[in-house]
Amino acid sequence: MIPHIRVDVDSRLPVYEQIRSQIAGLIQTGGLNDGDRLPSVRVLAADLGIATNTVSRAYQELQTMGYVRMARRRGTLVARSPDQQNLNPLREAAAVLAQRAHDLQVDAETALAFTAEALGLFESPPSTARVVPTLRMGTTRADTP
Repeated sequence: MIPHIRVDVDSRLPVYEQIRSQIAGLIQTGGLNDGDRLPSVRVLAADLGIATNTVSRAYQELQTMGYVRMARRRGTLVARSPDQQNLNPLREAAAVLAQRAHDLQVDAETALAFTAEALGLFESPPSTARVVPTLRMGTTRADTP
């Protein structure tokens, strides 16, 4: 199994997206390297206890984004592109954000919502009606009834 892949079926984030983002993160941080082989769709689905179509969709999205390449007889291989090397400052900033969210006991969904909001500020002019994510400190899905 790929190290550190976990899924939360109760999350608002689709399971395929959870898998895609975790594998992409491993590739970006060097946890998976160019040429590393990912488990087959069936094996990863069985390990996670989910449908094969879900893993297949995650792998297809990773391929579309250029993170992996699917080769007959060789399986799904990491395809880390050279331009990702230039993302080290962004990786470092993400690590700082993750540590700060952890220190404040802010869940990942809220931290991601703030990040998405911040990224949205650069994509379009600010509107007068902005949605601000609710800060939930010290709670996780498992803690809520």
